[in-house]
Amino acid sequence: MQFSTFKREGGKMIRICVKTRHNKIDTITITGDFFMYPEDSLYLLRDRLVGVTATEHDISEKIKDFFKKENIILYGVNEEDFVNAILKAINV
Repeated sequence: MQFSTFKREGGKMIRICVKTRHNKIDTITITGDFFMYPEDSLYLLRDRLVGVTATEHDISEKIKDFFKKENIILYGVNEEDFVNAILKAINV
């Protein structure tokens, strides 16, 4: 398992615990002190990331697509913060 904590200046914290297998996300846990509405959408994001190739492009595309399609409201973080937090964990 690989871990990261990411906090942009003036923002909230995102914690990532991720396991990759064959260069794909096998399991991922996302926590932190940010707010997301609807609240259960965090579980949907986690589920959508499983199986994604562990590259900046693929992770970024999946996250952007998720937030666009699901109409998620974020407080204290943005889509790019999730990408950065995951990449930080994968590259540790």
